[in-house]
Amino acid sequence: MTKKQSIPRFIEEIQHKFTAGIANVFLVHFNIADYVDHANTLPDYLAKWFKGYLVIFYDRNKGITFPLPSMKKKFVELVMKQELEGDPLAQAAIGESQQKPEDVELPRDPQDALRLIDMALKSGQKVLTIIGYAETLTPNADMASLSSEDRNNLVALCSWGRDLMDTESIAILVTGSLTDVHQALRAASSKIEAVEFPLPDFSERGSFIEALIKARGVKLNLSPTEFAAKTAGLSKVHIEDIVLRAEEMKAPVCSDLITERKADIIKSEYADVCEIVDPTYGFEAVGGLEHVKELFLDIMEFLEKGLIDLTPKGVLLVGPPGTGKTLIAQALAKVLGFNFLSFTLSKILGKYVGESERNMARFFLLARTLAPLIIFVDEFDQLGLSREASGDSGVSSRIFQQLLTFMSESELRGKVIMVFATNRPDLLDAAIVRPGRIDKVLMVGVPDEAERVEIFRVQLEAKRAKVAPDLDLKKIARATEGYTGAEIERLVTKAMETATKEGSEEVTKKHVTHAIWAINPSTKNIEEMTLAALKMCSDKDLVPEKYREYFDKAAKKEEPIVTAKRRRGVK
Repeated sequence: MTKKQSIPRFIEEIQHKFTAGIANVFLVHFNIADYVDHANTLPDYLAKWFKGYLVIFYDRNKGITFPLPSMKKKFVELVMKQELEGDPLAQAAIGESQQKPEDVELPRDPQDALRLIDMALKSGQKVLTIIGYAETLTPNADMASLSSEDRNNLVALCSWGRDLMDTESIAILVTGSLTDVHQALRAASSKIEAVEFPLPDFSERGSFIEALIKARGVKLNLSPTEFAAKTAGLSKVHIEDIVLRAEEMKAPVCSDLITERKADIIKSEYADVCEIVDPTYGFEAVGGLEHVKELFLDIMEFLEKGLIDLTPKGVLLVGPPGTGKTLIAQALAKVLGFNFLSFTLSKILGKYVGESERNMARFFLLARTLAPLIIFVDEFDQLGLSREASGDSGVSSRIFQQLLTFMSESELRGKVIMVFATNRPDLLDAAIVRPGRIDKVLMVGVPDEAERVEIFRVQLEAKRAKVAPDLDLKKIARATEGYTGAEIERLVTKAMETATKEGSEEVTKKHVTHAIWAINPSTKNIEEMTLAALKMCSDKDLVPEKYREYFDKAAKKEEPIVTAKRRRGVK
């Protein structure tokens, strides 16, 4: 190997585990089609990194190939040595003719190819083999359903885990998804180490962008730092694609191009498992919820001061629907400068055996790469995830266990914050709401009069509505007692529609009054949901002040909370 130098973490992990004698066989997975440095793909980088090694590439399409013709010659000579020992396969491969080693046609068939590669690996020479698309050789399926060829391939690759331990040879199996490879290769007893090839982080993207722009001579309409920030979740190949498109259009790389291409790329690469959202607004777009903003600002301060242990790993927002739980989660991501990933169970669940678990694994791989990150899980109570889930062959239970495992990873504290939203906290599994997974429970209740004034103001500004002098927001707020933030937004939209139909450039008291008359509030069971939220809260400091007098009684189930009655009409 080359001498110590600045190298990617996953390459360093392979080197460390190899030199320490932990493993000679590695399963490299996830971002396998990307550049490792500024120019070399994974096979090319490994071939250069392991200097002095005979490097062998293999996949079912190309067969056995080599970086250099001289390496093919050396490989064939090693196999010919086996032929002299009477190996019939080697004899069949090389033939009895007087062909030059470099002219010998090597087999593409996996069984024959792996057998020849096995000879080279065990020849006593320093050999590195890189097996591409490993999942096509050993698919993840029950042993009984594997073909005879697949079983033979599995046995051959599994045997390398132990047989190569006392050699200087290395085998690297490459796959896009770890769960696509047969579980026997992933078992701890296999002596095969899984190593993740992650998406580039912020600094790696920035370094690649600077090198790429310099090499291609393309101009930017934003700084390399802004370019790197906007391409979170993309690979270096994706970033190159953006630059090449700008070059083709003979235009500078701009924010609009990045946003457009990122949306297309994310949709094609990850739309089946998640949605990456680019938050537009911060807390200025959130009316009320001052106690939630206060906690989130505390989180920002903790992160800025490096007080990672004080940063919650998970936050649970409880309260009736339409009270702004999704909006406040996105605003938090915007204020912190975090990426925002939306978890949707329907995108995770698959119709084939193992597909759901594989999608979940992909989701969490992406999540680790996107850090710092907010993962938002809306209506968590409706997902049906728990340890006791039944009726789907245990799929929901296994997905829930994957979620618990991810949330328990201590190294993610301060890097990934999971924000859950629910209006039925009583349906949640106790395992998810324990401290260490969800550290803060915040009640997000129906806004009071002052908060409704603020929500009306924010909504009118956000929709760029011109407000008539006769529109008194305090009177409007009093007339909408018990309305949620979502219902207030609906009223503002209706008032603006009415004003437009009348040809008015301003939203007047009459337009808002008509909207209140015309639209019935849709949120039901406010009292029950408010009581359930109060029961879930365990920290009085995190309960809105207007509810604190009821906090102890609600926790002890002594009496229900009486919420304000809804009014209709402006006086």
